[in-house]
Amino acid sequence: MQQTISDLGLLLSLDRFAGQADIIDADARQQRDGSWRFDVTIYTNKPTAQHYADRWEVLTEEGEVLAITYMSLNDQTEQPCNQTMTGVMIPDNVTLVYLRAHDSNLGYAGNTITLPLQRLN
Repeated sequence: MQQTISDLGLLLSLDRFAGQADIIDADARQQRDGSWRFDVTIYTNKPTAQHYADRWEVLTEEGEVLAITYMSLNDQTEQPCNQTMTGVMIPDNVTLVYLRAHDSNLGYAGNTITLPLQRLN
């Protein structure tokens, strides 16, 4: 009986993380005007109206948020979902960025990606 209760607790805690928002792929390209374009793929297992990826962000190594894109559940009808952010201005001294997705229920519980930036010459 005790093992069954432990197993149930494990299953419930695993289900809690079933909807976390993971960035599973990303690309960054500097544009001719000096701004940056980010293309990301976000996966959320079992998105629902109460539990979905509601935004994703570009951050510096120090944790400064450079840009945010807000999402709705309608953006995630297919999984994984692809998102694009354009016009992001990044200071010249920043050589890499972090991308993370935010889950409406779990917060920042998912996978993040680190991207080195290759600037145009």
